[in-house]
Amino acid sequence: MNRKTFTHLGFVQMKEEISRYAMTERGKEQIIGSMPSMNKKQIESWLEEITEAVSILEKSSSVPISSMGGMNRLLEGINKGIALRED
Repeated sequence: MNRKTFTHLGFVQMKEEISRYAMTERGKEQIIGSMPSMNKKQIESWLEEITEAVSILEKSSSVPISSMGGMNRLLEGINKGIALRED
């Protein structure tokens, strides 16, 4: 899809609206930076993640967001192949 299609569909505005519900800055950045996919495996993976999230929310009335402080540093280390360790 091209930029004109995204504009016509209001995709950018939709992402901005959804990003207001993100509880972390990294979450907001991921929402704003997200793009649609035509890759079937990627879409199936996203649907599986959503199904898992719904299941968690059905079992618990809240998501443990408060315990996620410092996740950026941890995720950056994982992406670089650094082993997890307790600091």
